[in-house]
Amino acid sequence: MNIGFLLLTLVCSYLLGSFPSAYFITKRVRGLDIRSVGSGNVGSTNAVRILGLPLGALVFVTDVLKGLIPALLGKWLGGESVAILAGLCSLIGHIFPVWLEFKGGKGVATALGVALALFPVLGLTAFATWVITLFLTDRVAVASVAAAAALGAMVLVNIPLLPYKIGFTIIALLVIWKHRSNFLTLKK
Repeated sequence: MNIGFLLLTLVCSYLLGSFPSAYFITKRVRGLDIRSVGSGNVGSTNAVRILGLPLGALVFVTDVLKGLIPALLGKWLGGESVAILAGLCSLIGHIFPVWLEFKGGKGVATALGVALALFPVLGLTAFATWVITLFLTDRVAVASVAAAAALGAMVLVNIPLLPYKIGFTIIALLVIWKHRSNFLTLKK
């Protein structure tokens, strides 16, 4: 893959990841700016709070696809290294979307999409970790951090390819970092 095509792939991955699905759907359905209601977060959890489960689930699926599609295309176009770079760019786009002044969601669903594209069993295991942790703690942030940490650890232990180890470590750390404010709130 030549450098120009690689850059085009990564820019397109970022732009797809930066599509603000929660913002767009909330604006179209309720006429509200999701950034000013609920938690103010532009992600699936806040969308469920504001829109209800069916439309919140639509936001979730859209956010998963924002990670899944670039990672699959990256793998098809250029192999493992391009796959993880495309997945990372889509996650960065979700977290820092150009369309919303670089203030986006926390990346959990988009990270799940990247994992499902590249390692479906590990992605499903991380999702199961999220569900079980949510059931035990009743805290979405705790469940999200547990799932991200589990995903990063599973890739480090089970996948021998260095690009994936580095990429999924960065993905896990980004998701955990985006939840830091939740943990400051829990301490109070």
